[in-house]
Amino acid sequence: MKFYWQYMRILLIGVIITGTARSQPYISPRSMAFSGAYATQARGVEVLGWNPANLGYADNPGFMLSFGVLPLVPFPSISLANNAITPSLYNTYFHQGDHLDDMKKQALLANFPEKGTEVYPQVSMRLFGISFGRTALALDVQALGAGTIPKSVPNLAFLGNEFDAPISLENINVETLGVTSLSIAHAFSLTIPYFQETYLGVGVKALGGGGYAHTEEVSGELTLSRDRIIAQGDATAKYSLVGYGYAFDLGAAAKINERMTANLALNNLLGRINWTDENTELYEYSFDFELNSRDIPDLNADSLMEASVNTDTAYAVPGFNTAYPTYLVAGFQYDPISPLSVFVNYRMGFSNQLMSTTKPRLSVAGEYMLARWFPVRFGLHVGGLHNFGWGTGLGLEFNHYRLVFGFSQTGGFFNNAKGFSLALGQELVF
Repeated sequence: MKFYWQYMRILLIGVIITGTARSQPYISPRSMAFSGAYATQARGVEVLGWNPANLGYADNPGFMLSFGVLPLVPFPSISLANNAITPSLYNTYFHQGDHLDDMKKQALLANFPEKGTEVYPQVSMRLFGISFGRTALALDVQALGAGTIPKSVPNLAFLGNEFDAPISLENINVETLGVTSLSIAHAFSLTIPYFQETYLGVGVKALGGGGYAHTEEVSGELTLSRDRIIAQGDATAKYSLVGYGYAFDLGAAAKINERMTANLALNNLLGRINWTDENTELYEYSFDFELNSRDIPDLNADSLMEASVNTDTAYAVPGFNTAYPTYLVAGFQYDPISPLSVFVNYRMGFSNQLMSTTKPRLSVAGEYMLARWFPVRFGLHVGGLHNFGWGTGLGLEFNHYRLVFGFSQTGGFFNNAKGFSLALGQELVF
């Protein structure tokens, strides 16, 4: 049936993309462990998305190869967050073998916001990353998504619904974006009085859109009565499979003295993805059906769908463009004693759109070297998209080989967190 094929096509786009873009920096294990306070510490190929000027520092490696399991076989960095559900909530209401009476159901539903439950899946994979001296090159496959589930869904699941009281299908919203980025950056020396080292860095990104889908409008109602179910609604979604774009990074970095460094960068300047005309479609679907209880024994799903569908159309529309959001990153590093470094990071976007916010985010982190080859990291952040988060990680970092691990949570600590991130990476350094 045409409806099934169109539905599966949009669903497939969403699944593939949610596993494949991101306008934010590459989610490296170190940046995750520092909870985003990574602007001054990034070196080698990891400067991409943070500050290209860091490639000029004297301690920047002469050669660095960054990879996951093997080169071209990445270990995906995964992030999943929401604004309602925590492990503690799940354990309290679903993992105790307890009966949920009406009072407990009401207490459970109070955790779901009236505006709906927002979900943010992200995946980031570095296929290949290499740096030679003051030049870095990387190929990243990244993904992000955002979706809203209306509160009527958990209300129906746990409380049911009064007969003849319509259940709204509005406030359903899904947006997914997929991008493959080829990035190159280079740093140049500057001479500025009173600073030990100063550098200017520039970067260019060639963007290949791997898919975009967005629900333009969803409306309708579902009504349950004693002897029938009535449903009617409309949905419009725009999607495209192929796009091309570009973005630029510009940064400055300075070593103030032996203990302090600072930097400032604007990333994704003029960033934009143009989705091509021949791969862009607008999908419209509307339905209107009434199911009587006496018809349920003889129900045929295909005939029901055929009878209920009023509109099931996908047609070509002109191509469009989406911004690859610009963001500012400022960092400061202080090394009070030899094995300890402290980092402060300020980050702000210039638009409120998919995974980008104008709400500033402040991160503070520390790194302590338990041994020359064994760093331990911890960081906190406030503000930004998720208001609060923390991260931790460690590494086995020898002269020419490094294995790095990072873990973070958003919205709280451990069982009270509303999201988590996980990353693992390897490096060859000479």
